[in-house]
Amino acid sequence: DGLKVYLDGVVEERTAAVIQPYNRPAAPDASATASSAAQPPLSAASAALGDLGSVGDEAGMGQLIWTDAELEGLIKASMDSAAIRELHFHAIGDRAAAQLARVFPRAAPGLDSEAAKGSNHDVTVVGKETSPEGRDGACFDVQVAHVQLVSPDDVPKFSRWGWRGIFSPLWFDEPPPTQRLLEDALGPERAATQYPWRGLDLPRLAFGSDHPVSSADPLLGVRAAVAAGMPPALAL
Repeated sequence: DGLKVYLDGVVEERTAAVIQPYNRPAAPDASATASSAAQPPLSAASAALGDLGSVGDEAGMGQLIWTDAELEGLIKASMDSAAIRELHFHAIGDRAAAQLARVFPRAAPGLDSEAAKGSNHDVTVVGKETSPEGRDGACFDVQVAHVQLVSPDDVPKFSRWGWRGIFSPLWFDEPPPTQRLLEDALGPERAATQYPWRGLDLPRLAFGSDHPVSSADPLLGVRAAVAAGMPPALAL
């Protein structure tokens, strides 16, 4: 009774959809890490994207899998279906997060976005304690997984909806080769903003292993979340 929707790829492969282009890969004979290409300020870059649909990686910004219109139609159809009671979004890049924050309110207009905050219900309708008309009282749960990068412009939008945030703590405790891949792709400043679970102020937070990508041992994830892999600003 659930549907998983991929919005983009992953940072390591430079397929996650990002607002600012990835750092240029170092030339084969370069001895130092290549610097970033000149980039506009984040707010200007975000504004310039406007209502983009599905785009490839021509600009070195990864790829959105859906156009806005396609994603809106998929969400509407899912919420109208009695067979689907859970939507699980894979959103890693900040451009994918921005697309979800932009499109979801259009697909579910009129929902009271503040009602879900502070809810203790196991399953919460997005923005409401009761289901949208026509769902026979069934609740609807929306999960946003990974949320590795989020533009500061979109943080308030994430905070106002009753989405369940799902993070993988072991991803912040990656082995050094993977850490280097992430920093090479994003640059040290942007890499330091990954996984902003505190800043998003999501009403519900969950951890997952993303097994078999990472270990399914929950204790390893808890250890990473409280100490090992988390910078002081993120550790629980």
